[in-house]
Amino acid sequence: MLSRDVVIVGAGPAGTATALHLLKADPTLAGDILLLDKAVHPREKICAGGLIPHTLDCLHELDIPLTVPHVQVDRAFVRVPPGRVVLCEDGGMCSIVRRDAFDFSLVQAARARGAEIREGEKVLALIHEAEGVRVVTDKETYQARVVVGADGSGSRVRRLLVG
Repeated sequence: MLSRDVVIVGAGPAGTATALHLLKADPTLAGDILLLDKAVHPREKICAGGLIPHTLDCLHELDIPLTVPHVQVDRAFVRVPPGRVVLCEDGGMCSIVRRDAFDFSLVQAARARGAEIREGEKVLALIHEAEGVRVVTDKETYQARVVVGADGSGSRVRRLLVG
């Protein structure tokens, strides 16, 4: 059984950002943070891919440049019944990215800074133990002091550890 201080389930933006923040706060955690993801990056992700200014600020704080192709949105409008238009022209509203490329860039950054990434590995069980949590996947078993669930709105981690 492999042992890690931190196991993060989900290597999307939430999981990779968690790893990157932990590594920035304590670089000695390099090699002791493991991200598990059932998918393999780059992976298809269907969503609008809009990065709001707060996200861009977080990237800057983590020293992660936005290197993937992107388009900045500086103005937008919304029509609402009965014919009212709301116009926003503040500039810098968001940047639109392809999520597969953006997510993969975060995975690469986390890996470059010392996080271990295991892709194509599905979490099957999480078991509370005196030393932490045993994480059982379809490929390996890990002992973790801390487990972070970054596996989306239908979180398996939440269901298995919290109920």
